[in-house]
Amino acid sequence: MLSKENYYYRRWFLSILFLCSGMWLIYTGFSAFGYSKTKDKLEKGSEKPSILIIEKSSETKNIFLIINIKSKNYSAVIEKQNIEVLNKILESKELESYKNKNLRINKFKGLSFEYSFWKDKLYELKINGHTIIKYDKPSNTIAIIILIIGILWTSFQVWIIYTLSTKGMKIYNDSLKK
Repeated sequence: MLSKENYYYRRWFLSILFLCSGMWLIYTGFSAFGYSKTKDKLEKGSEKPSILIIEKSSETKNIFLIINIKSKNYSAVIEKQNIEVLNKILESKELESYKNKNLRINKFKGLSFEYSFWKDKLYELKINGHTIIKYDKPSNTIAIIILIIGILWTSFQVWIIYTLSTKGMKIYNDSLKK
């Protein structure tokens, strides 16, 4: 069993540790807001990509579309019906076999591209006016929940630290007498 002094010091250590974890939750909540970009804040481009890759994830079963422009990759999850639209636009029989392997397409004669991106995420893609990836503004719900939990957790730890600093060992002497 811990002595009163060791228990008091351990509580200080834990409260500071948990205070740091609350600050980390607040930071994570604010960071999650950063990925919720409005359409007008996205960067836009119309340059033809050097390569277009369709890749099926073995872990999540999602299908990713990756475009390479000026040695930078931009990616997004693509739905199966949009692959069929892409197949008609590109007139490629290779797209029918995307289930078995990753596809790389680099022939884009007579095609016009319009896309919106931010950092490495592709938010919208249109080829010859056909929407392949539709812009959907991400929800802020998870960011708000993480932020609320972080604020509540941090305020609780500040209260613990305030109690420890103002009442000191006395609070533990009184609680251990009962």
